[in-house]
Amino acid sequence: LQIRQAAQGVAADIVFKQIATGKSALTSSIFARILRLPGAASVDTSLASMSQGIIADVGMELALDLVKHAGAATCPEVASTFATSALLMLDSRQPEPSANEQLAVLRTLGSAGAAMDDVACRLQTLALAAGVSELACVILAMGERSFCSDALTEAACTLAAKPQFASLGPPKLLELAVASTKSASLVAVVGAVARAAAGAENAWPTSDLVRLLLAIAKTKGALPAEE
Repeated sequence: LQIRQAAQGVAADIVFKQIATGKSALTSSIFARILRLPGAASVDTSLASMSQGIIADVGMELALDLVKHAGAATCPEVASTFATSALLMLDSRQPEPSANEQLAVLRTLGSAGAAMDDVACRLQTLALAAGVSELACVILAMGERSFCSDALTEAACTLAAKPQFASLGPPKLLELAVASTKSASLVAVVGAVARAAAGAENAWPTSDLVRLLLAIAKTKGALPAEE
């Protein structure tokens, strides 16, 4: 295993050196493979610059796939480049995609930590029309990235106020409560999670209730007095 990892590292170094000197031309078909190489983050700027030459040939599905790989590889510039492209394609679709279809794109971007301010603003706009599960997934993805903003806070408040909030079920509700310890924007959902748990405590395993109480304790200072 160590020999294999060492060989992969050597091969990756060769590829990155060729990229840095401009000797290797990139195509959309191999871009994702390059992002999976160890050490891709070290050439993030070069990859982002070279991606400009292929971005016109990249469709929505591939753009989102590249955002995922760039996020996993800690290549924020590459992720941002393809996230911007994905959002432009989303805006140009006719007829306009539904709120939940748009949220699917935003979830991918939020999970990768790409274009977060833009994602949060769009999320705030879509929150009222969004399904509770789809909205929760995007908010959770952004919270797990420790992202905070006024727009994300407003979206979280909208989520907490939805009548179907408790239908998310204990696993997802617990994830939201735990994520609130990473992002102050998600504190708005903690009280709603606590109320949902109190109304269906038999559905919650004891271990999950303990984790929920710990999350509530960590956010207690940020909760309104009435909560």
